[in-house]
Amino acid sequence: MVDDALTIGDLVATASLETELIAGEGGLWRGVLWAHSCELPRPWRWLGPNELLMTVGLCVPEQPDDQVEFVRSISNAGLAGIMLGRHDTCPAISEAMITEANRLDLPVLVTAPEIPFAAVSRHIAAASSTRQTMEVLTLAKLYSLAADSSENLDTFTAEVANLLRVGIRVTDTLTGLPLVDHAGPVSLAATEVRPYEYPLRASEPATLTIAEPVEEDLSSLVLVHLMKLLELNSNRVYARVRYSAERRSLLFEGLLRGSRDEAIESYLKDSSLADGYYVVAVAAEEFEKARRGLLLTRLPVLTTTRNEHGLVLVPKGSIAAVRECLRDLSVAGGASEVFSNPRDVSSAASQATGALTHRVGEEYWSEYRGVPVSVLARSVEEATEIVAKVLGELATDSPKLATLRDTLFTYLRCDRSWNAAAEELGIHRQTLAYRIKKIEAATGLSLTDTADIAALWIAYQSWQLVNGRSETG
Repeated sequence: MVDDALTIGDLVATASLETELIAGEGGLWRGVLWAHSCELPRPWRWLGPNELLMTVGLCVPEQPDDQVEFVRSISNAGLAGIMLGRHDTCPAISEAMITEANRLDLPVLVTAPEIPFAAVSRHIAAASSTRQTMEVLTLAKLYSLAADSSENLDTFTAEVANLLRVGIRVTDTLTGLPLVDHAGPVSLAATEVRPYEYPLRASEPATLTIAEPVEEDLSSLVLVHLMKLLELNSNRVYARVRYSAERRSLLFEGLLRGSRDEAIESYLKDSSLADGYYVVAVAAEEFEKARRGLLLTRLPVLTTTRNEHGLVLVPKGSIAAVRECLRDLSVAGGASEVFSNPRDVSSAASQATGALTHRVGEEYWSEYRGVPVSVLARSVEEATEIVAKVLGELATDSPKLATLRDTLFTYLRCDRSWNAAAEELGIHRQTLAYRIKKIEAATGLSLTDTADIAALWIAYQSWQLVNGRSETG
């Protein structure tokens, strides 16, 4: 906060500085904590909020449109204003730049060439000595709060927001979800505050948003220390999310394998599996975003990957919240039927991937409805419909998919004997295993689930009816 700091208006009123205001009169109230001379391109990268940029014009672009963007960038960075030295090196200041500075209430000052910038800096430093003492006390309190709140980011941020009289939000870049969000005495959406954004160098990309009352800005010194403390606390949050993700993945993988070790037995005992669970599938490229979003939202789910899909095990009572979370993340999901027997989790995973694969158009959510096929196809038309519904993309003419289709039919004809099917196809068992995974992913059906195998067998018979019996072996 800069309630007691020197203002731009004070600088203009100091006759010895021979400084006049040429734009941004509405910002004369802005406090100035420091003044710094910078001639580098994009000088706002080297200065902090409430600091005055002093330049002989080398960093000021010449074109009017570029000058407008220059002023906007200075304002967005929270600088107190711009002081131009009246020298030959300074380009002509355009009307467009003046108009934009007036719109933004960003003061643009011009000082006489006889006035050294060092004199301006010393004048501001002398006026800021009391302010610097207050900053040291504020920093001491800041670190005291950090120690008292230990590793609790939420508690620390709430107390700091009230201490500094600002709103604080830390947003995870991948999901767009807040790690923490406290308005303090202000609101991030209120018209009487100005929000500023700063990238945090946490273990995962995140953004800090500070909402400051219009006439009370956070000093750059306090901001730097605040950002470092928030980075450390954000790292702890991300570490907990990673640990939770790894632990939950191991549990889910164990369930998929049918394992019943101590950890899984404990989970089954403590969970409400008897009430019903769903498996939800998401695309592999969206899995990390979905997993982090679900964990940050603190939903009671297990997550892992299988057959090039991300899988989420969801309690029946949380399925609506998971669906809503995925929608907010713009992640498409496919849901299985509800089940309560742990042995059905693998079949449910196949249902979920099938629902995701066969969702219609751009819909973000699809649910497994089963495969309605007749025991026998009564016509070529009906057989064609069964083939399309059950085989999906395996019914196309792509050579790669045709190979998978032939592998499926051979495997079914051989009564699901791995050795017989591999021998007939002339491939290794590992190659057959790889192809079966691809087949399950393409159809969304499981070659270990009785109902799915029945549907695939009928689809095989329907294919023979439609295409002749050339693939009967």
